Amino acid sequence: MEETVNNKKGHLLKVQGIGADEIAYNPAVIVQKNTNKIASGVNIVAARVENLNSNWLDPKLYDPHIMFFTRQDDLLVPIPNTPIFYQYEDPWATWLIGKDGKPQLLFGGVKVDRNYGSPIITTQLHLAPSVQELNPDHPFAEIRGMKDVRFTQLPNGQLVVLTRPISGEAYPGRIGLKIIDSLDDIKNPETFRNVKLLKFNFNSFYKIGANEAFYIEKTEFLHVFCHIATVDGNNFDDLSRYIHYAGYEFKVNPKSPFNNAITPSLIAKRSDFPENTKNSKGSRFNDVLFPGGTGGLDQKEYFVGIEDSRIGIINL
Repeated sequence: MEETVNNKKGHLLKVQGIGADEIAYNPAVIVQKNTNKIASGVNIVAARVENLNSNWLDPKLYDPHIMFFTRQDDLLVPIPNTPIFYQYEDPWATWLIGKDGKPQLLFGGVKVDRNYGSPIITTQLHLAPSVQELNPDHPFAEIRGMKDVRFTQLPNGQLVVLTRPISGEAYPGRIGLKIIDSLDDIKNPETFRNVKLLKFNFNSFYKIGANEAFYIEKTEFLHVFCHIATVDGNNFDDLSRYIHYAGYEFKVNPKSPFNNAITPSLIAKRSDFPENTKNSKGSRFNDVLFPGGTGGLDQKEYFVGIEDSRIGIINL
C-alpha cells in the first residue's frame, strides 16, 4: 500500500443537540440536490449518535441512532424536521438519477436484526428525493449479513455495488464488485451471493471496506474511499485486541475490475488529528479512523469518525 499522505492536520468538530452522555461519530456527507425541501448545495452531515456505553452485544445498552446536522464553522447543529433513524449505525448516501430523470437519494445504514436468535447484521436501504422525505420505518430493501455496502451509478443507469463479505476467502473482510441493472435487483437475495472479489496488494489479515464511491466520467474509472483495518494478533474475533483503522482511496476500471491487484493510497490516519481528552470508548479504539468521505469529488473536506467517539475533518 502507498503510505504517502498529505502533511495537513485535521481537526475535531463539536456536536450540538445530543445528550451529555452521548457521542457522535462515523459521519456521511450529503450534498443536497434541487428539491423543494432543502436548498441545493447545502452540505448535510449524517452521523451515528449513541450513549458512550452502547454495545451491540448487549441489547439493554445498545442505542445507536442516525441524526442529520448542518455545519456552522466547527459545530454540527441538528437540522429541524429531519428523521431520526433509531437502532441504526454508520450512515452512508449516494445520489442516483431515477427513471423519471430526477435525483433520488439512496440512503443506507446498518441495523442488527435480533428476531431470529443470533444477531444478524443487515444493511437497510431507503430512497427519497431529500433527507426530510426519508422514512426510517419503511426501507425499500435490505441486504442481510453484510455491512459496508456502497453504490454508485454509471452513465447508462446501471449501478456498481461494492460489497463487503467477511467469510471464506473474504475473511476478515474484502470488497466485492458487481454491476446490477436497477435497484429492483437488490431485493433478490441471490444478487449478492458469491460476488467476485477485487484483488489488493496487502496481506491476508488486513480488512478492507468501501465508504464512498464515485464514477469519474472523464476517466471512466471508479474512485473509492475506503478503510483498511488490522488488529493486534491478526484475530478480529478477539474483541480484547487493539484495532487500527485508517482512510485510503483507490481507483478501478468497472469494465475490467478484476484484472490487476489494487494498491490503495493512504489519505488520513488517527495521528493526523488531536488527541481525545474525554468520552473515550477505551484504549482499544485509540488508533481508529473510520472514513465518511466527502459527498462529492468536487468537495475538498474529508469527514471521518475518530476513536468511535468523535467526528473530524481534514482537507484533501
